Amino acid sequence: MSDKIILERKIGENTTYYFQEENELIHSKSFREILKNKKDKKIDKDQLEVYFRWGHNPTEKTIVSGIRKLLVGQRLEFKDGRMVIKNNFNLDFKEDNTRNLNYWKETLFNELKNILKKQSADETIGVFLSGGLDSSSLIPLLSELGKEIHTFSVGFEDCDEFDNVRKVAERYKTIHHQETISVEEVDKHFESIIKNLEEPVSNMAVIPLYFLSKKAKGYTTKVFTGSGGDELFGGYRHYKIITFARKYKFLLKLISKIIPNVNKYTDFIKKISKNNTSEERLFEFLRLTMEEDVVPICEIFAKRWKILNKLSAIDLMFLDPENYLFVEKKMALHYNLNIESPYASDGIIKISERIPTKYKLSKTYNGKYIMKKTFKKYLPKEILGRKKNPFQVPLKSLWKECFEDKLLKLLPDIKKQKILDYEEIEELMKRAKLEENKAINKLCTILIFQTWYREVFLNE
Repeated sequence: MSDKIILERKIGENTTYYFQEENELIHSKSFREILKNKKDKKIDKDQLEVYFRWGHNPTEKTIVSGIRKLLVGQRLEFKDGRMVIKNNFNLDFKEDNTRNLNYWKETLFNELKNILKKQSADETIGVFLSGGLDSSSLIPLLSELGKEIHTFSVGFEDCDEFDNVRKVAERYKTIHHQETISVEEVDKHFESIIKNLEEPVSNMAVIPLYFLSKKAKGYTTKVFTGSGGDELFGGYRHYKIITFARKYKFLLKLISKIIPNVNKYTDFIKKISKNNTSEERLFEFLRLTMEEDVVPICEIFAKRWKILNKLSAIDLMFLDPENYLFVEKKMALHYNLNIESPYASDGIIKISERIPTKYKLSKTYNGKYIMKKTFKKYLPKEILGRKKNPFQVPLKSLWKECFEDKLLKLLPDIKKQKILDYEEIEELMKRAKLEENKAINKLCTILIFQTWYREVFLNE
């Protein structure tokens, strides 16, 4: 009898890829390594559609047929050719309304400080600063711990957050490093960036994250990011829209009739403002756009949680681990950096489960309300009032000056492979010439897949 194999994944951890071959389980943390062991490699076209719809693969299946991955909260047991997978994601939102805002501010501040103290022991510390609240909030905490802090920021010509970043760096006297990335640098390193992702992910934050990791390598072995704050404390725009729609669906129904195409959310608003509850409509939306076998989504919607907490749970399970945290960790790993996201730690998640939603998303739909109140005296008002923005990437100019040529060189291979719709790509190229944003975004997603196909799948 063979020994039992047990594989688990917690939030903040990289996934494990696996496939079964007769009575043997092949598994690895590296997608490239597991590909070497797969004899009959082929692209799963259904999962390719999921990638193009979401920009990443939020399901157990990967883009290569037969290779699967552990999702957050899953435990896999394998023995004598038999595999059992259990979902053990232990989120449990139980709001504690007996405590006031000041209590939760103090609790959040102290827990973050304790986590940073543990994670930064005896190491030179680095922080990737984006100019936003989440990453900036780590600096005063590390400063109180008496740490020597290196901060890192990158931007592009006419597209950066250097002013906001410098305000924080100067206030806390960090050793600050910033760099403007040229188009030539992106062109030079693009294939390496995609190769080191291992799975195709069209989150363009991968570019600044690659250069941030490259810059940090010479100064530290550990860096912190602010990932997780948006998911836990109501920071995303769709949280506001869906929460508002649940409360005022009669109003949204009226608006969507009176002002057709009022904005890009109109169709979605129409869906969630019909006779069914917004929660049921949201579930239908997710079910239609994701694999039907994603059982944890069904489990989340069966909970008697408020809609904001259900949205947080979905993002903590599917968005952050398979997209933002995934990209951060892959780029840091390439440069042998240990990367930590304190907001995605167990301690902060447990606190978030108890904080009332009114302190996350205020009555005026002000997201991350408790974070803004907690760090009000520690950070400049420009940081506290800044709208949610990811790492800034000038996609339109990068397309014109770099990505278009790269995709044009790949078109003959695309035509031969017959995996992608060549005629659709030609049409998208025409629309991109007119600077249509949707076309450029889709073409960049195609470029990432095709580069991955050549660099990783074919290993050319």
